[in-house]
Amino acid sequence: MISSRFPYPLQKGDKLRLYYQIRELSEFFDIYLISLSESEVVEVHKEKLQTFCKEVHVFQINTISKYFFTCLQVLSSLPFQVGYFTNPFIKKKIKTLINRIAPDHIYCQLIRVAEYVKDYHLCPKTIDYMDALSLGMERRAKNANNPIHRNIFKTESKRLKRYEKQLFDYFEHHSIISKQDKQAIVHPSKEKIKVIPNGVDDFFFEKPNVPIIYDLVFTGNLSYAPNVEACVFIVKELLPLLPKETKVLLAGASPSNIVKSLVSERVHASGWVDDIRESYAQGKIFIAPMFIGTGLQNKL
Repeated sequence: MISSRFPYPLQKGDKLRLYYQIRELSEFFDIYLISLSESEVVEVHKEKLQTFCKEVHVFQINTISKYFFTCLQVLSSLPFQVGYFTNPFIKKKIKTLINRIAPDHIYCQLIRVAEYVKDYHLCPKTIDYMDALSLGMERRAKNANNPIHRNIFKTESKRLKRYEKQLFDYFEHHSIISKQDKQAIVHPSKEKIKVIPNGVDDFFFEKPNVPIIYDLVFTGNLSYAPNVEACVFIVKELLPLLPKETKVLLAGASPSNIVKSLVSERVHASGWVDDIRESYAQGKIFIAPMFIGTGLQNKL
């Protein structure tokens, strides 16, 4: 299994999806996990995956290389985010690993890691598109106020759409998270893509015993563009229409500078919380105005 992020801690949707897939599949298969990471993965987080995996390998992509190979895509037709996650030196190491492991199947989560194995044909491969990334970028382009950002998003959307189509033929099996995203893949055989949605453990969300101190609660990775936009909408558009005593909780990891700027006596941004259930339970109403995301938002 190859991923563009190490699937722990569980603060992003792609990590949640992969972590639980690994946990379930490990009951039937020997899992060899190969993950890229933009930061160092601490041992305690590796141990969470070593419980389910035969081997765990993490390759850290440093700041210089990821931006160099992203900019390099100006000279190619690859999506910029594929260049961001594709490092030729790491690719050689992964190739050596795969030759040693001799897998019966290769599973790629997201098209961002496809370049590492798309030309390996000694076993069947699955690409989990998860989201139609081209659709998300198209929506970001439509909502961008800055003309430079709008043009970048438009270019990336076109590149992603072309790449999503091309990759289809390199993989024997294909999965995606929703019917909507499946329809956004332009390949003529897209009906072969299997829709595998995320689920929710309803027992996990039994209400914890915490006081209700907020009127509105929004949760999510607060550096993810659709979540940032949702926070801005709640605070700038909705809150002024509500009674002055209304209080809002924005809960989730890595609040962007935009989210931090929204903090006031009426608005609290919690940052990372150990148990997100407490954030849900602290509010009277959960609100999620999502405009530009794709895939399946776990919060919904």
